[in-house]
Amino acid sequence: VAYERIPRKGGDSACLMGLNSMSWCLRKYENKYRAWHDKQSTELKVGEHLRRIGVGLDYDAGVLIFYNADNNQHLHTFYARFSQPLHVDLSVWNEFLTIESVNEVTVVYTPT
Repeated sequence: VAYERIPRKGGDSACLMGLNSMSWCLRKYENKYRAWHDKQSTELKVGEHLRRIGVGLDYDAGVLIFYNADNNQHLHTFYARFSQPLHVDLSVWNEFLTIESVNEVTVVYTPT
């Protein structure tokens, strides 16, 4: 999730999700899940491969939540004073992605 004004070109941290003050993200790398914001990360305790990831946002309260959409297990919560409209950014490498919407954005991850 990112502010609209996040730079979209280049390879430095200003353009990469979670590595700047304008974006918040959940990443999987080497079978570990981490929540990222402003170059700070938190390793998540996930006991299984995540097939569906839910994203919940309460803009006015400043709460952004990631959760396992298969069992509603909480994964991570970010607290912030959002100052601009937020947009969803989805990136997947070598996999499939389906997007479902039910009052919030839900990302469905399908392993190959």
